[in-house]
Amino acid sequence: MVRSLLFYVLLPVAILARVASCQQAEAVRSLLSEHCYRCHGPDVQESDLRLDKRERVLDGDIVVPGDPASSELVRRILTDDPDDRMPPAEAHNPLLDAEKKLIEQWVADGAPWAEHWAFLPVRKEALPSVSRPQWCRQPWDFFVLARLEKEGLTPSPQAPAAILLRRVTLDLLGLPPTQEAVRRFEADPSDAAYAAYVDRLLADPRYGEHRARFWLDVARYADTHGLHFDNYREIWPYRDWVVRAFNANLPYDRFIVEQLAGDLLDRPSVDQRIASGFNRLHVTTNEGGSIEEEVRFRNVLDRTNTMATAFMGLTAGCAVCHDHKFDPLTQEEYYGLFAFFEGMAGAALDGNMASPPPAMRAPTPAQRRERRRLEEAREMIEACAWKIVDALSYREPHLRASALSVAPTRRTWWNDAPPEDAELHGDGDTIWHFEPGPPGPERLGALRLARRAARDALAQDFFLTPKHGRRLEIGDRLEVWVYLDPDDPPQTIQLQFHGKTWEHRARWGAKPAHGAGAKGPGDVKEGPRPVAGRWTRLVLDPVNLGFRPGDTIDGVAFTQVGGRVFWDAPALLTHGPLGELERTSLRLWAMRAREDPRLPKEIRAILALPQEAWNAEQETALEAYYKRHVWGQARLPLAPLDERLAEIKAQIDRLEAEIPHTLVSEELAEPPATHVRLRGRYDRLGKQVTRSTPAFLPPFPKGARRDRLGLAQWLTDPGHPLTARVAVNRFWQELFGVGLVETSEDFGNQGALPSHPALLDALAARFVASGWNVKALIRSIVLSSTYRQSSVVRPELASRDPANRLLARGPRYRLDAETLRDQALLLGGLLSPHLGGAPVKPPQPEGLWKAVAYVGSNTMVFEADTDPEKRHRRSLYTFWKRTAPAPQLALLDAPSREECRVRRERTNTPLQALMLLNDPQFLEAARGLGDLTARQPGGTVENRALWLLRRALCSPPSDENVRDLANYVRRTLESFRRDEEAARRLLESAPPPLPASGVPVPERAAWMMAASIVLNLDPLLSKE
Repeated sequence: MVRSLLFYVLLPVAILARVASCQQAEAVRSLLSEHCYRCHGPDVQESDLRLDKRERVLDGDIVVPGDPASSELVRRILTDDPDDRMPPAEAHNPLLDAEKKLIEQWVADGAPWAEHWAFLPVRKEALPSVSRPQWCRQPWDFFVLARLEKEGLTPSPQAPAAILLRRVTLDLLGLPPTQEAVRRFEADPSDAAYAAYVDRLLADPRYGEHRARFWLDVARYADTHGLHFDNYREIWPYRDWVVRAFNANLPYDRFIVEQLAGDLLDRPSVDQRIASGFNRLHVTTNEGGSIEEEVRFRNVLDRTNTMATAFMGLTAGCAVCHDHKFDPLTQEEYYGLFAFFEGMAGAALDGNMASPPPAMRAPTPAQRRERRRLEEAREMIEACAWKIVDALSYREPHLRASALSVAPTRRTWWNDAPPEDAELHGDGDTIWHFEPGPPGPERLGALRLARRAARDALAQDFFLTPKHGRRLEIGDRLEVWVYLDPDDPPQTIQLQFHGKTWEHRARWGAKPAHGAGAKGPGDVKEGPRPVAGRWTRLVLDPVNLGFRPGDTIDGVAFTQVGGRVFWDAPALLTHGPLGELERTSLRLWAMRAREDPRLPKEIRAILALPQEAWNAEQETALEAYYKRHVWGQARLPLAPLDERLAEIKAQIDRLEAEIPHTLVSEELAEPPATHVRLRGRYDRLGKQVTRSTPAFLPPFPKGARRDRLGLAQWLTDPGHPLTARVAVNRFWQELFGVGLVETSEDFGNQGALPSHPALLDALAARFVASGWNVKALIRSIVLSSTYRQSSVVRPELASRDPANRLLARGPRYRLDAETLRDQALLLGGLLSPHLGGAPVKPPQPEGLWKAVAYVGSNTMVFEADTDPEKRHRRSLYTFWKRTAPAPQLALLDAPSREECRVRRERTNTPLQALMLLNDPQFLEAARGLGDLTARQPGGTVENRALWLLRRALCSPPSDENVRDLANYVRRTLESFRRDEEAARRLLESAPPPLPASGVPVPERAAWMMAASIVLNLDPLLSKE
């Protein structure tokens, strides 16, 4: 039942937005949820009273339909007795008088009951009747006009051409229009011209950048982990995927599927796997003392809560510890959703790595094209090389037996004394101590490296010879002799070798040594501790330690945990590089090459067999490979081609080094069992649950897999009541500043009621019917008469609807942080048009990162980019450090992106004004805009002031504003002519270098000041 028009007119403005045009029952339910459910809802029922269920509300005399005087609920909310009044004073949540009247009237009208609107199916609403259908350009206008006519209001006239063009350009590109576009539209402001301009905006690549900016708040995208070290995280290919997805108009249902489960699609593309990084964007840590299972639990909580908020507008996180207090989501149902994400692969702790696995290489489209070009060139040259090889005839030479058995050369690093020209290091007061020690084999010298360590203590000596590294060849080995004191043996000994890093270790013993905790080829447990009381020769294969032939070793570390140890004669056993004999004889080469890990897999497999076991096909394959890559007689004819191939390989190597990595999702082969966590504690397991969806929402699709892909298909089912509503509401919010449902993060019982319920459902139904077409949806909204209205607040609107919830005027609000910065750079002629790529670091105050950083963090020190191309990129690409977001953005309400955020705050503080006037980038933009103005033809100060105002504001300025600005420039110019040094200091206050200009310094400075004033005018800082 809809309340009478008279009642709505009598309601104060604060309540009107809640109840106007909504069903009476839904309005009352919202009040009960906000004021009563905490004590009388699904989780708590004080005095055995529950107000969220109809049968419990109508039980006894709580509510007597049609009889407010006999209803205990009405008596309790109206009484003056503080002991009986509800809600009680200590709840600090009183009902307003108008809200009490609404509940009383609801009871008088029979206490009609309805399920929560957002959980009911989307209705295909018929267009309402209106008295002025000619005003309506789009279906949405009928719903808005019908509401206005019920309220006795009329729409505002259409905004002036320049203001409308600026509005729609800011909304679709996040940038102001060009002066030429404004002039053309002012000359032809027809519907057809406007629609054509909108279509051009939708096809502009910058459209995707602007849409992506909103989504990255939802996805909690950032360039760092977010906790403790807050190290760099490489996942920016995901950000670029979002831009491409919006520009390509990827259907919104696919947009959801590819982010939640791109990795689970049949043969997923690179882009689909990149999109699955959405699930990996949460805050992570590697802080010492972290409990792995607790961190894993937090990670899965975040994924679950983000999915619920981003796609369903639900505050699901309220059910982590208990049943949701206001919405029909039980704790068990919450963990049914949680289970979909608990089966994802990956360690709980991030290891402070840029790309903690699972991760993938993610070449940009340009890199893919370049790699394809190089590969095609390489294939063409290789084909020419093989033609030459095929024309050459090989015959195995006869070699003496002695040639087939060459002993390796022992290249000892030291014996009796530290290596010459070495940098010696160690811990403790005494390092590199040599003494006779126990007698050993003859090849050992007279002195040994001796070291003693207290029990459980770690001791280490190491050297570096950066100028005299030793190159590893095929089949080389590493050797050292060691003696453990039988009276004081160590718990563990370890050898560590330095190539490009120290991550090449071998240890003997059970107790890990320093730096030996990592898993992988760089840390090998060779076996038990050597027998004490005798010299033992330790021999290592460098390949097992992570080295490859061609690598260089220029340092060795000798480590022990406790005990007394003697080391002697560390050496490299090498056969040296391939010699003339190997380049003459395939069989001799085969003896050496069988240990070469660089060879193709199929060649290594043949070489692993005894030579007498090779069959004809294998010999042919080996001979072909040998002739192409090793045989000396083929080198001369192949030299020009090999030289070109080497150049191409170098180009490919450089390209490969530039290809970024990105985090992706992967599913475990055997997902763990999921349990309800009692009171939300990670270590208190309750009932085991399976992957499932809440009972108050539609059932899981028949035949769908019970994994993230099935969950995404459930969300995008056309019958799902939330997904489309939440999506269209957020797109509406992006254009009007506030959604039809103001609480875009909460469509539950505690959320705001929609200002226009029928309009919301009409938008949602049309969105799904269009194939989830985002561009079509946005186009239809910006072409509507509702959107095109003037934003001027008429007197009757100021009193009746100051927040514009009735949509009787156009949107007007302060621009977001990114748009303000990008707009300033564009007007100053500085904004880079480059799309995509690694994050950039425009200037910011010194010391901000260091103030929140831990020693050892790779984001401890901020170094601003000096390249103008990077410094002037769009704000979308600014490096986002979670513990210290860019202050230019944070001051203007950009979130930290530590969690999913679907709606930003919009504050107004003095600090914002100070930043806009004094931040180096805004000063740089003012200098650029001032230079453009000073170089304008026309001669007079007034003409240039007119040009400046028109360029910045789009609208024609008043004569008074032009005159005032021109007079200001004259006064400022006179001041700077008296103090040219002050003018120069002002120009140099923006980031260097100071661009050359033919304009005198005082004049440049005067116009820079004028431009700074214009960039801070209210019409420029706002969308009107």
